[in-house]
Amino acid sequence: MGRWIGVACRVAACLLALACQDAPPGSDGPRARIDPAYARDSACAGCHPDAAAAFRGSHHDLAMQPATAETVLGDFSDARFGDDPGRTRFFRRGDRFLVQTPGRDGRQALFEVTHVFGVDPLQQLLVALPGGRLQAFPIAWDTRPRAAGGQRWFTLAPDDPPPPGDPFHWTGVYQTWNHQCASCHSTAVVRGFDEAASTYATTWAEIDVGCQACHGAGAAHVKWAEGAGGRRDLAPLTGANQIDACGPCHARRAALVADAVPGGPLLDRVLPATPVPPLYHADGQIRAEVYVLGSFLQSRMAAAGVTCTDCHDPHRGSLRRPGNRLCLGCHGASPPAAFAPRLPAGRAYDTPVHHHHAVGSEAAQCVTCHMPTAVYMGIDARRDHSFRIPDPAGTARIGAPDPCTTCHADRGAPWAAAALARWFGPERRRNPGAILTAPDPETARAYARDPAKPAILRAAVLDRLGRTGRADPATVAAAAADADPWVRVLALRAGGGLPPNERIPLLRAGLDDPIRAVRLEASRALAAVPDAMLGGDAALRDTVLDEFEAMLRASADTPSAQYERAQLAEQRGHGDPDALYRATLLLDPGFEPAARRLAHRLAERGEPAKAEPLLRRALDANPESGLLHYDLGLLVAELGRTREALPLLDRAVALQPANPRIYFNLGLVLEQLGQSERAEAAFAAGIRVAPAQPDLLYAMIAFQMNRGEAARALPYAEHLDRVAATPESAALLGRVRAAAAAATPPADPDQL
Repeated sequence: MGRWIGVACRVAACLLALACQDAPPGSDGPRARIDPAYARDSACAGCHPDAAAAFRGSHHDLAMQPATAETVLGDFSDARFGDDPGRTRFFRRGDRFLVQTPGRDGRQALFEVTHVFGVDPLQQLLVALPGGRLQAFPIAWDTRPRAAGGQRWFTLAPDDPPPPGDPFHWTGVYQTWNHQCASCHSTAVVRGFDEAASTYATTWAEIDVGCQACHGAGAAHVKWAEGAGGRRDLAPLTGANQIDACGPCHARRAALVADAVPGGPLLDRVLPATPVPPLYHADGQIRAEVYVLGSFLQSRMAAAGVTCTDCHDPHRGSLRRPGNRLCLGCHGASPPAAFAPRLPAGRAYDTPVHHHHAVGSEAAQCVTCHMPTAVYMGIDARRDHSFRIPDPAGTARIGAPDPCTTCHADRGAPWAAAALARWFGPERRRNPGAILTAPDPETARAYARDPAKPAILRAAVLDRLGRTGRADPATVAAAAADADPWVRVLALRAGGGLPPNERIPLLRAGLDDPIRAVRLEASRALAAVPDAMLGGDAALRDTVLDEFEAMLRASADTPSAQYERAQLAEQRGHGDPDALYRATLLLDPGFEPAARRLAHRLAERGEPAKAEPLLRRALDANPESGLLHYDLGLLVAELGRTREALPLLDRAVALQPANPRIYFNLGLVLEQLGQSERAEAAFAAGIRVAPAQPDLLYAMIAFQMNRGEAARALPYAEHLDRVAATPESAALLGRVRAAAAAATPPADPDQL
């Protein structure tokens, strides 16, 4: 699960109750509700018996179930897992399934399993905790046959298990089902979070992913079918609407509403992550647990109009045909009429002439080369859906995997690239994701403006341009008016980095966009802009921000919501940002953005000593963070412990070698400590990284002048006046030139 922020201080008190010596009764746990908008799924079976029969026993049907003798697949016959003192015991008392294991405080305690999650290739357990919480347990049951290595308990975090008390421990906020898992494993979930009490009263219309999770609330439809009035239509699931229906759960995403209802545009409900590191490899291949949508939308198949149900039976959850027969349904002799014009004629794919492997072997399967897998949760192999062409040389250059050298681990990328060149020729189509590593900003800008390219990749390019400060007003303006809302969202985000006089005209139109994600992004980018600069649009901006803040309050159990609330409180100048940052850090002291921002606020108010423990706790949780090393180094220097700051800044440079500010401050600290040679080297290294950075150039000039080395300062002063010319730089150049001339001895005629 991702690192999110959230909730309130009472959570800590609630979780201290985990040391109890018997399982909590779980009576305050999640439950079904009577919802007038939703029918029972059993009502659907009367008119749709075939779909209902296919659905029964599918992964959607079994996405979540109460823990019973029929549904629990793991061994609860007093089974043991692990070594003392952290050993876990699984056993039963009558109809109750119990786990004895270390709780939040590290002591052995007893907990009840109330629900199970999934069936293949593993089944997780949900454990009841006080406050209506269900927590995802880290030891799961491998449901594969014993011959395949299954029928065993195994840990989902074998290499680095979070310790008790850590927010990623199974008792911590990041393993809470109510906000992390519920909305995609049950139908019409209402979280029911009470922020003041830090408790849940979570309900659902159906415990599993039922008919109405995809087709929308069906009570009116059932009334129509029974002849009692009501509405005939339900959410259509054809063409692009399948992305709207499937995408919210089959994507790594941020929620835009607290309790989303089925139906409507995808970006009215969630904003999926763009395919950029660290969630994806540099070329857009899946890396972290990002599910399917982010890779599929990069593909030429998605661009051609292929949808989820062309390959997957939506009710069984299975493939429509086994093996290569599935791919040959389109890439064979008789492709569907809708796709035939886009497919090359006369190609024989399921033969050694194309795949160059033994017929019927795993290597001869289309998916082996074109949909390589990544393994999550220890044993769950999932396929990349970008359907890319293997490119061993290209992926090797950027450090991404490729299927050729993954299978042929004893051979290198040059060998694999040479083989492909022999088989298919030296000139081969580049994968669309290659644009994500294009070094030329102008190429990226042109791609972002091209409506023929995949929207998700254009959005990712805009994301990269915005993060690197290379988003120009023309590109942002074109993308902000694009037909695709994903492109519009990232255009507005990239435009948020432009100067206010350029930013405001480009962002205003987003405030009344028909898509929620665009409106919220526009309001967030304009949140800190004074009303006078917005004129008549200030009221509209505030209305959208009120919508945004209402959503955040309803989602106050999540880290992202708490952090966003703190930022908005700062930008809007109301509320208590510090309290919201502290609420975030109470549950996750290692949440880096909140720790850094609160530390900065404290330091700005003249309270640096209060900021130090925040940064140290965050650094303990994020030991590879260059920015935390940098902030802590500056802080201890400000507190007068300059020598202690040096190793922190040295480490910051090692972790973030492209950050010029770190070199600037490292040089100042070294100069203060009397390490002149190292100080000069630090300033010089920073200038190599950022040749036009005025602060570094001024620092180097002052350093050389203080040493009486005007001649060595002169090239830097001349360079400063070229790249950042101001009256001050011109005056400084004059002084350096005069000092250099005065320091040059007159020529000795006898030496000529």
